[in-house]
Amino acid sequence: MSRNTEDFLYNGSLFILGGNMELLFNNPEYSDTTFIIRDAVLYAWSGLVSVASTTLGSLISTQFKNCDNREINLRSVKNVESFSIVLKSIYGLTINFTQTNIAVLCEALTLADDFKLTKFFVDLKSYLSDVDNFSVETAVVLLNTAYKFKMTNLYDRVTIFAYHNSDHLMKHESFPDLQYSVLVNLLKSNWFCSPEIDILTGILYWHTDMDRESKNVKYLAKENAEDVTENHNMSDLAELSDSETNEAEKTDNVSNDKNVECLPDGKESPNTASNSKNAEPAPSKKTDKGMDIVPVFAKNVLKSLLALVRISRISAKEWMEALLTELFKNYNHLLLDVHNFSSCHLARQEYVIVTFGPEYTEYLVRNVKRTFTIKGIHRTHTQLYESEIYFLSNLHTRIGMKFTDWRFGKNDKTNFNIVFTMFLKCSSDKPESWESITECQLKLISNTIDVNNIVLPADHSYTTLILNDDEVNSCIQYVKIGEWEWEGPRSDWFKTYKPNDIYTFEVDFKSIHTKIPK
Repeated sequence: MSRNTEDFLYNGSLFILGGNMELLFNNPEYSDTTFIIRDAVLYAWSGLVSVASTTLGSLISTQFKNCDNREINLRSVKNVESFSIVLKSIYGLTINFTQTNIAVLCEALTLADDFKLTKFFVDLKSYLSDVDNFSVETAVVLLNTAYKFKMTNLYDRVTIFAYHNSDHLMKHESFPDLQYSVLVNLLKSNWFCSPEIDILTGILYWHTDMDRESKNVKYLAKENAEDVTENHNMSDLAELSDSETNEAEKTDNVSNDKNVECLPDGKESPNTASNSKNAEPAPSKKTDKGMDIVPVFAKNVLKSLLALVRISRISAKEWMEALLTELFKNYNHLLLDVHNFSSCHLARQEYVIVTFGPEYTEYLVRNVKRTFTIKGIHRTHTQLYESEIYFLSNLHTRIGMKFTDWRFGKNDKTNFNIVFTMFLKCSSDKPESWESITECQLKLISNTIDVNNIVLPADHSYTTLILNDDEVNSCIQYVKIGEWEWEGPRSDWFKTYKPNDIYTFEVDFKSIHTKIPK
């Protein structure tokens, strides 16, 4: 009788182990360590936790060595469920990522990194990288997490979501939680499109929350606390090296035209020991210095953000109303200095959606306003007078104007009559055929308070224009926007609509959809 020479491997015990671990998890009867997160309590077996995480193991052993109790207070953990998920990963239990709140998962990822749970960290990071269902509630925490852990694809996708939802994002309660570097990236972008006064208001709310939080850190640093993990938002300010402290003291007058990151960057490892509630913490000169320069950092952070606000896009009415609010009054010492703001006068614009077809590249721009001027003395009605050029939806775009000769008024010979015709002119760098469909409205700006702007179309709607190449010149074409007729004294016309020999127009592009050959 022959025997099977292959090894017989029995793994039925793995099934039994799974059931045992479920029984052991968060069971005070079989646990020797208690983790406290505010009012919540989680129980754990120190041996298993120490084997899975050397960081937590060192923390536990130090606590047991120096203290009579076996309780560890996790002050920096925001969500109890986040740490519970970490413990579940240590116990080998099933975790339903899909049914778990995104903010909880993001904090669990940070904790996994802090506690050096490499396998769990890699798996959770991979799951979060593929998340494609965003909301205003989850955008901030996803942006912060993606930026911190260099999850580039996720960061780009959520950033685009932020561009499309900037108004709602800045008014959401989570907006002050946005990391400084992420906020700077958004503000630098021309696609972060909201009224500039709303952007400034959002910045001030963000900074007010940061200032409040920094004061809280300063208070906690003087308490006999059992801080076992880094404060993810403000520990950078509390744990400065001597060299960083000296450098920060030098940056009080940092130049406003530089987008300097005033907060020291870089990840810190979690604390590996905690003090007993009754123990006196050793004084830290480093922490004291860090706390002393918090106001310096706070000021420079705000100035670096104000340097990204396009103050010329804020109307006088908006500005005066805002200055009466309590929020703006708190920052008057900085807001009243125009040099603290960006000198850029261009309006932000909605995000361009680019799709790549088999033969064409398509560009879509929405809700963009541009100011055009036509200068000089115009004498002949046969010429097309043109404005400066803007690059919109991958086309060089300008407006043009033609007019009839001045004639005597139809009803009053003491007045004059003239007809103006306005055109939209576009050109492409490529000689191949192209097409653009544009919805727009044009205004000739009045320089007289009691005289209205002239609007085309006259009913204040939007006209749809189709521009494409022609047989004569395939890269340039212009189409008629509309025309208006004016009658009155010539002096009134020039005073109202052409002061200093300059016509000023505002064109509101509701949409520009361009298709250009590859």
